[in-house]
Amino acid sequence: MLTALVQDWRQAWGETLPFLVVQLPGWKSWLDFTNLGFHRIRACQERACWEGEAMYLCSISDGGEEWDIHPKDKKVVGERLALLALGHVYGREVLCDPPMPRDFTRQGNTIRIAFEHAGAGMEIRGEHLNAMDVLGPDGPVPYSAHTEGDTLVLIVPAAFAALRLEFAWKPWYHVNLTNSAGLPAIPFVQTV
Repeated sequence: MLTALVQDWRQAWGETLPFLVVQLPGWKSWLDFTNLGFHRIRACQERACWEGEAMYLCSISDGGEEWDIHPKDKKVVGERLALLALGHVYGREVLCDPPMPRDFTRQGNTIRIAFEHAGAGMEIRGEHLNAMDVLGPDGPVPYSAHTEGDTLVLIVPAAFAALRLEFAWKPWYHVNLTNSAGLPAIPFVQTV
């Protein structure tokens, strides 16, 4: 639907207008509504931006509110949209895109996730990585996390045949993994 909307507006205006898309943040419940599947909508927003022409994704995965579908901090949304406009519409050389995983590697107990748009490097803002679930065949697996340049490194206590990584995939989360511009990483799921 997002792609059709963009195509319709561009046809009506007769030009390829740029679109800056704010990826929906996490939330748990609001009024009588419970978040049962917004991770699918976020994935569709992302796909529409990567497949569409002149469409750019804005991450506010650190700006949601657990009990409200409408985040109150509009300033952070405006600042990030302004960065995207400066970089993609006005051609300035600024780090404006959110970090997104580009490569997953695993050796034994060590999982390495390299990110695009890391700038001077990825960082975990706080003592522990938020929003990451490492799942083995019997459920959650404990892990430690640190960053090395553009890479997030996860260490698990034992080798498993396969692990599923779910980052910001629950209804409510607060991402604290950012690039050097302070832009939070986008949600992802990957088996390693």
